[in-house]
Amino acid sequence: MLDRTIDIGLIEGPVDQPGLATRGVAEDELLLIVPAGWQGQERVTLEELCRLPLILREEGSGTRGVIARALAGQGLTIANLNVVLELNSNDAIKSAITAGHGVSLLSRLAIRREIQTGTLKALQVDGISFRSTFNIVYPAGKPATSLQKKFFRFLLTNKKAFC
Repeated sequence: MLDRTIDIGLIEGPVDQPGLATRGVAEDELLLIVPAGWQGQERVTLEELCRLPLILREEGSGTRGVIARALAGQGLTIANLNVVLELNSNDAIKSAITAGHGVSLLSRLAIRREIQTGTLKALQVDGISFRSTFNIVYPAGKPATSLQKKFFRFLLTNKKAFC
């Protein structure tokens, strides 16, 4: 975007890059995802989360950034978690959970089909919020084209169609 090869993007989380502007388009939250046969509590505490075998997205991913920011608000870091595996896709993480390799924090949007079909189960973590915002990102100071304006309007007025 900075070299002007693209005019607009959709990202999870904030952007701290001179020359770029953002506008929130949708809210999401990360949920604790466990195998369908989970026998534990429906809610876990932050302390319990730190002990669970956790599968995380790779460093630099938006999901991991949401987790790191939420933990920082509680005086914790990723190092406080029991990370047993790092993978670079949500589908790989879902497969690893199904195979019994651990649990994960994933976007409600990313796991809604598995929750509906009962292949995975979502739990709440008490004492912390893993909320995130999806943003439109675009060059700051550059007037939007009519097509960009229409796309912005579509995203902002059809939030259910976002994902």
